[in-house]
Order: sequence, then C-alpha cells, then structure tokens
Amino acid sequence: MRRLSFAALLAFVFSIPLEDSVQFGVGRVSKVFGLLAVMAWVLAVASTGRLRRAPAALLSASALVAWALLSYFWSAAPMDSLAKAATLVQMLAVVWLVWDQAGDQHDLMALMRAFLLGAFAASIVTFLASGAGQAVEGTRFSSTNSGPNNTGALLAVAVAMACYLLRADRTARWRLVYGLFLPVAMLALLLTASRTAALSLGLGLLIIVLDPRYLNAKRVMALMAVGTVAVVLVAVYLPTRSADRLGTTSSEISTGTLNGRTTYWRLSFDLFSDHPVQGVGAGAFDDQNVLLGGEGKVAHNAFMSILAEMGIVGLALFLTTIALAVQGLRNERPDLRRAWLAIGATWFVGANALTWEVRKITWFVFALALVQARVTSVARREAAEVSLPAAPETGAVQETPFAGRR
Repeated sequence: MRRLSFAALLAFVFSIPLEDSVQFGVGRVSKVFGLLAVMAWVLAVASTGRLRRAPAALLSASALVAWALLSYFWSAAPMDSLAKAATLVQMLAVVWLVWDQAGDQHDLMALMRAFLLGAFAASIVTFLASGAGQAVEGTRFSSTNSGPNNTGALLAVAVAMACYLLRADRTARWRLVYGLFLPVAMLALLLTASRTAALSLGLGLLIIVLDPRYLNAKRVMALMAVGTVAVVLVAVYLPTRSADRLGTTSSEISTGTLNGRTTYWRLSFDLFSDHPVQGVGAGAFDDQNVLLGGEGKVAHNAFMSILAEMGIVGLALFLTTIALAVQGLRNERPDLRRAWLAIGATWFVGANALTWEVRKITWFVFALALVQARVTSVARREAAEVSLPAAPETGAVQETPFAGRR
C-alpha cells in the first residue's frame, strides 16, 4: 500500500507545474491528483499504523493555518477568510504527504524528478501557446490557464532543482534528462517575458555557476554547451517584443513601479498599520483593495500579503516555518548546500513578486527541505555509529562513553 501511495504522490507532484494548464470538470489537474494522493496516503497510514512524527516546522505551519482560520472572527471578509484557510489546509497537506512518505535520498530525488518532468511538460505547453500565437498582453506566452509570471517563476525554481539533481544524481540517463531540461525550461521561461522569472533565473544560475568547487574543466565545457544551445534557441525562437520587455527589467526595478506592484505593497503596509497584530483577515486583501478604490487584485508578495491579512503574528509564524524548514540544510555537503541556496533564492524572488503563500510550489519546496535535512541527519548518525570503536571481547560487558546513546 505504501508503494501505491508513493506512486500517487509522484503523480501529484508531476501535476504541480501543470495545475493551471490542465483542468477537468471537477477542477485543476493538481486538485484531482492531490485528492487521490491524500486518499492513498490515508489508506496506507491506516493499513500500516505508521505516521512519521511531525517536525517543528510542520507544527509552526499548522499554527499558521489555525491563525488563518481564527481570523474569520475579526475578518473584514469572513467568507474569504474561510476560503483562504481551506486553501492553506491543502498546502499543509502537501507538506505532510511529502514528509511522511519520502524516506531516503532516493525518494527525495524521485520527487524532484517528478516535478522536473511536470515542468518539462509545462514548458512544452508554453511552446505550443507560442506556436499558436496565444499571447498575453501581445508579447508573453504561457500555459493555457496559467499566468506568465507564475509559469516563469516556477520554471526558475525547476532550473535550480535540476542543477541540484545534476550534483546529487549519478544515473547517466537521468543526467541526460536534466541536461536537456535546462535549455528547454530556460527558453520557455523567456517566452513568458516575465521579468520576475528572468531575475530569479539569473540569481539562481549565478549562485550555481560562481562556485569554485564546481568549475572544473569538464563542468565548464558542459555549461558552455548548455549555454550555447540556450543562446541559439533564444535567437531563433524568442519573439522580439518579448525580448524588448525583458530588456526593461533593470529600469523597472530602478525607476518603475514593478508593473504596479509597489502600489499593492503600499496598500498592504497601510492595512498592516491599521491592524498590526491580527491583520484584516486571511483572504480579505482583495475586499479591502476594492473598498479603497483598487481593482481587487492580490498583494503580489507572499510576505506583504500575510502581513496585511494575518498581521505580525501570521508573518512571524510564516517566517518561523521557513527558518525551521531550512535550518537543517546547513549540515549538507557544500556543493548540495549551494544548490539548495539556489533553489531557495529562486523561490524567494518569486515569493516577493507573487502571492505564493497559497501556491503548492512554496509548500513543496519547504517539504523537500525538511526531508533533505532529515535524510542528511540520519546518514550522519549512522556513519557515526559505524565508526564507533568495537567493545573488547571479554566475558564481561564493559561500558563505554557511548553506551547510553545507542
């Protein structure tokens, strides 16, 4: 039953990059696969009677969800608060699914592979949209029902994840897949003409490439090959108008409003100033935006969104969850720790431009970080136990300084 449950989890993870691209009559593809994954997991837990103990980060995330639910009682839009709390419950389930079922490094890499294959499919959908001329704002392409910013930022995280797998996975056929994925995903990202995604991608690649331990001759040649393919693909396939929009990234950051985002950030801070402790209520930002003459859009920043809606308490719980999720990564081996830094950096850029506290990518990355920390901790502990000196072969059992720790 556990194998079936993990297979359902892999299918769900594959669907995350495609959640806005494919829809059934009952909702998004990720919702359908997510429901199946939860059902399979519950059956597996019931049949085996085993449930992994929750780490501190999961408890903190649960407290955040509980706070969102409690905000119903003071919310400016109570029904919206219930809706957002329900969404956050689903995000919490994502963490539980991954945490409980990913038992070792092999499982961790299997989940990352599933996500990359889903991102590969999302890239193909973006290419198809470009070929069919299905542009957004005349210059941008994306999967059918997904905004170009979300698609592009998600692909940036996927590229960083592929770089992690190139360092962690020694399977030749999978390394070929990762190498093929990189130029394809980067071109699809550029087709979205998302300046957020381009900035995120650039930061992630800089963190990966500017690593002295990684820049031996063989790897430099591989990077040059991937870069050459990417440049050729961009030159051939990237529309001029998309390139022109990406070219305005620097000026938009230095003198612009980040496509109107700063307006929503100021509103978020104003709402926080009026309700500093508890916020205006989970999901109530849109309602308050309309009342103040806005267009009813989201905050376009996960941190500002939580600050406005759930106050300093909500933001503290969210930041605590992040800190607890990543603290164990400091014990990772240096090259993988740097790859994790790239994954975190690409997510951070996306979360600062998009309302990603309610997107599965956020909670999936958190869950992967928790699993990585646990896997590394277990491996270190087992290695330490193996290296302990053997007890003398005498008739009496002699105590050692480590006897009480085994």
